[in-house]
This record gives sequence, C-alpha cells and structure tokens, in this order.
Amino acid sequence: MTKRQLIERVAKNAGITQLDTRIMLDEILTSIAEALADGETITLSQLGTFSTCIIPAHECNLTVNGKRMKLPDQQRVKYRMSRDMKQRLSEHKISKGNNVC
Repeated sequence: MTKRQLIERVAKNAGITQLDTRIMLDEILTSIAEALADGETITLSQLGTFSTCIIPAHECNLTVNGKRMKLPDQQRVKYRMSRDMKQRLSEHKISKGNNVC
C-alpha cells in the first residue's frame, strides 16, 4: 500500500477530505521520525513498538575484492510487533501471493 492509497482509505473510512487526511498523516509521520531521532520509543498498541539502537563500528569483508572495510557506528530503527498485530496476521491464510521473507 502506498501513502496515497493509505490516505484514500483513511479519508473514506473517517468521512474526511483527503487533504485533511494527508495533513494529519504527514504530521503523525514527522512526529514519529522526530521522536525516534531524539531516542524516544514509540508504542502504537495495534501495530507495535518502534525504537532505535546503535550498531557499533565494525569491519566487514567486501566480497568483490576480499578487502576489509571499516563501518562507523550506525543508528537503526527496530520494530517489535504487538500482540494485536500477531493475532491479525495469524488469522490470515498464507498463500503464494503473500511476500516471502
């Protein structure tokens, strides 16, 4: 689902304009991104928990030439699925059309 499709669905279900929905969604996403950048944890009970972690600097092998490369500290966003989301996913049948990880 794209952002546009999400806006259309939410606007239709909530009975508000797509413009108002886009403004609200942009503000929500900006607030979440800013909170994560500040090191805060975001918990959305129907979706899950988003937090940040730091991957320490380390070396890795380049498969092309076999040389080692130093990677600096990197900040990542972690996601932990909520019980509600696990339940929703377990209720849907797995078919060939679903993405395979």
